Amino acid sequence: MAQIITIIFGIPFITFVPGLFLSYVFFRKGEVSTGIRVLLSFIMTIISLPILVYSGLQFGHNLNFILILIVAFLIITFSLVFVSIRKTINKSHKTTNDIYQS
Repeated sequence: MAQIITIIFGIPFITFVPGLFLSYVFFRKGEVSTGIRVLLSFIMTIISLPILVYSGLQFGHNLNFILILIVAFLIITFSLVFVSIRKTINKSHKTTNDIYQS
């Protein structure tokens, strides 16, 4: 039973979620349609995870599910940090433009 739960939650987490967060890093909300974002999510995950796992193997780590989960978690975390920083910069830029325009 635990293996089924791992498969149900693990497969989307590894194949979709990291790319989804990366798509929000590269494209703002509303720039691309939902269908394109889903497609980009799979493509970005397929491109980014193997590269990062391969680089982890070069440092002597064994390839296992935990390593892949850690890499996926790092992609998501760094994407969230980047998006939040970008939002903060955009908010401060808008207030600065409002001050100079008045």
